[in-house]
Formats: sequence, structure tokens, C-alpha cells
Amino acid sequence: MIEQIVTEGKKKDRPRWWHTGSGQAKQTLLKLMFQSPLDIISHRVWLCHTHFPERTGDIMRNPNGYGTVAKLSGNRRRPFIVKKVIGWNNKGHPIYDIVGYTETREAGNLLLAEYNRDPWDVDRAKITMKELFELWKEKKAPKLGESNRSSLCSAFKHCSAHVNKPYKQLRSYQMQETIDEMSKVVYNSN
Repeated sequence: MIEQIVTEGKKKDRPRWWHTGSGQAKQTLLKLMFQSPLDIISHRVWLCHTHFPERTGDIMRNPNGYGTVAKLSGNRRRPFIVKKVIGWNNKGHPIYDIVGYTETREAGNLLLAEYNRDPWDVDRAKITMKELFELWKEKKAPKLGESNRSSLCSAFKHCSAHVNKPYKQLRSYQMQETIDEMSKVVYNSN
């Protein structure tokens, strides 16, 4: 309940728990009586509004199991991480699957929505050249002609030095060296 505090002839509307500091002289407490339930409701609205205000720019929560967009510390080009919980460890802590990084929170939410609509393999960064070639053989090679397919398979055999490396770590100069070595073998055999 709100009580009226009379301090040295000055009236102030303050809650009962209000602490006015060390200058507490003679204070007379007069209780205000609520006339109707509407006054009680308006008082509760006032209390919630003043003591628990909504923060501006609040972020709406995602549904359970949907994923999250979080801001990383520091000065980064893409400071927002998009991640989704895929399981829990022995201590009960979440195990995250990182979907990607974005420049803005809005872009992160769009990426998360796209991922939830049609999930893709997040381990694409770890795929090796051999695994990528096997995927290509399953999906794209049947659409090609027989001679084109056989020439691409023989070209892949020359890439044996890079077969077990993650494809994302391969650089253009490494592939150029492989092509140059392959052309030397072809010219020396003729």
C-alpha cells in the first residue's frame, strides 16, 4: 500500500518501504485507503511500470529448440554468432552446432530461419576432397557423358596429395601445382 509521508510539513507520495536517508526528522504516516478495485489495479500497473520497466529494444525469445543469435565480444567484422543446441554433455551443459556468423542480428535471425526451414550439413567446413568427390560422383556425374566423367575421374587420381585434406583448407596455388605436375607427366609420356 502507498502511504503518505509528511515530513516537516511537506507531503510526499512514497511507498511504505521508501528510505529517505539520514534526515528523517518527525514523520507522520497516513495510510491512503483504496476506494475501489480499480484503484488497486491502477496501483499495480503503476508499480509494474515504474519498478519493472520494459527495456527498449528487447529481443523476442525464440521457440524451444529453434536456436539463438548471440553477440560476441570484441571488434569483429561479423560479431553475431548463429548457433543451435544439438545435445547436452555429462554436466548438463549444451553442445552447440554453429550455423554461421553474421554482421547484424537481423541477418542472423534470417540465417537461423533459413536453417530451420531446410537444415544443411554444418560440417561442410570439415569435408575432405575425397568426400566431396564422392558426393559429386553420386549427384552430378550421372548427368555427364561417359568420356567427360572418365576424364574427371582420372584428373582426380592426380590429386592424391590433397585427398585427405579438408577442402576448405586447400589453396589455389596447391591446385595449380597439381595441374602443373599433371601436365609434366603428360608431356613426358609423349
